[in-house]
Amino acid sequence: MEITNITVYSEDIIKKYIKFSMHKGKYHSVLKKILKAFWVTMISIICLCLLILALLEPSELLDLIPVAFFAIVVFVLVIVVIPKISYNNSKKLIDSNMQYIFTDDDFTIYSSCKYAMTNGTFKYDFLHKVYETNNCYYLYINKIAAYIIDKNGFENTTPEDLSKFLESKLPPKKFIRCK
Repeated sequence: MEITNITVYSEDIIKKYIKFSMHKGKYHSVLKKILKAFWVTMISIICLCLLILALLEPSELLDLIPVAFFAIVVFVLVIVVIPKISYNNSKKLIDSNMQYIFTDDDFTIYSSCKYAMTNGTFKYDFLHKVYETNNCYYLYINKIAAYIIDKNGFENTTPEDLSKFLESKLPPKKFIRCK
């Protein structure tokens, strides 16, 4: 059996990958909401503490301003700056074509982009993990780098065929369907 996919890396696909990679896992959408609530809660608590301290002990307020400033800087870095840097680094991949061919023994990747990691044929144990979302598959080759397979790019097969195929080739902990 051979399954072929051609994925054109669009701006939308890259943005979805960056958002997914920040919270990857089976329950990535739930985790994203929990982390957002956590950060909002933490910043609210810090602001409330500063306000209470300003009302009770104005002289102590100056000691806590650096702590509050540090928390806000970390928040901005994690939520805004790091995703922006990731996107800017990935912009050179926009409009590049990636062809994936899955066979019984291995899979092959062909890229039209000089910035893609490689063209080549790999055994399935090369994959760190594979995540399936509603729109894409993310073939992680290590903990931070992945190839993206768009579910709209299949030729003569369906995404369900690839899901069944990868489930048969990978251990259960390596093939993860995301909610």
